[in-house]
Amino acid sequence: MGNPVNEMILLGAGASVEAGILPSKKITPELYKGLMTEDKTVLLFLARGMMNHRVRMWAASRFNIPTMRDSQDIYEAWDMKDEPFYPDVDIEELYSAVELLAEGDKIQHSAFLQWDEMTKAITGWPHAFENLAKLMRREVARMMVITDPKRVDYLSPILDLSRQQPGVTVANLNWDNAIELLASEGNVVVDSGLNGWCETGSFQKQDLGITLLKLHGSCSWAYSNERGVMVHEVVQEIDPQALESRETRPAVIFGLRNKLTAAGPFMDMLRAFKDNLSSADRLTIIGYSFRDEHVNVHIAGWLNQHPESRIVVIDPDFDTSKQDFVVALRKGLPAGRIKRFPQRLEAGDQKPTRDGLKEWLDHINAT
Repeated sequence: MGNPVNEMILLGAGASVEAGILPSKKITPELYKGLMTEDKTVLLFLARGMMNHRVRMWAASRFNIPTMRDSQDIYEAWDMKDEPFYPDVDIEELYSAVELLAEGDKIQHSAFLQWDEMTKAITGWPHAFENLAKLMRREVARMMVITDPKRVDYLSPILDLSRQQPGVTVANLNWDNAIELLASEGNVVVDSGLNGWCETGSFQKQDLGITLLKLHGSCSWAYSNERGVMVHEVVQEIDPQALESRETRPAVIFGLRNKLTAAGPFMDMLRAFKDNLSSADRLTIIGYSFRDEHVNVHIAGWLNQHPESRIVVIDPDFDTSKQDFVVALRKGLPAGRIKRFPQRLEAGDQKPTRDGLKEWLDHINAT
């Protein structure tokens, strides 16, 4: 065996699917089912517009409708097929639309837009969108809470690594509590650094257990109404049951517009991600779609600045992804700097993350 390799882990949304956390497109219909009538109206108004934009030609072909006049045609066509309709829209894209429309005539290009249809369709606009944005953040955060430890057993190789490399950094783009629950059951210390950040304004790498960087926030974080000497929002750990209250404001980054928000700890956490990555030899990326530019830029910089750096990818979609960054990784990195697990993906495999993590840990122990 050679010199120990300094490992670091990055978790994307795909890493939590086997724990029962819904992927982004399946969250939308679940959210819709639980909304009050007035909120459903607003959500459907947006989802119909997005569906109309994306599937006009597809729906026209499928249902033999020569011209799709507007989104209502799609819904009527669906009704003809006796199929339940739920908007097949990515929840983050939908939230971004809600957030944008909540700003109403405050946005710079509002003078060039016509709002007649909006004001006719949505009573109380733009406040209806403001209320829906708050509700979406809280309800989606509630969906991320995991209570059964058995649901996260498949992630146990991460605990095994933390015992071999105390203080290993796990950067997590998910809101769920999978790693926290896993560590608690395995008697491994996990530190998100949030308490230290509240005191010092920085995130410190730990010497024991797992250093957890929740780059997009957590279902167990919330903005506090308390204020410091200067006006700023405080982020605190909460019991996830607090999400039942309409007063709770989850401290999470949601949507596609504000991933570099200066509010809360997120900029400092991203800086810690960059710093910890700079000292890593190998980054294992699990279930990440590479859609976040603020994360990709640091991965690219690390790969360029450290010729010996390597990545491991545990994701069944990596080889077929058309994301520009993924294509660049496949084309640009020599074979010796990138590995994929599981190495053999059987057709119909429902547990690719579990299988990939087992092979990954065996590979680490063998090198």
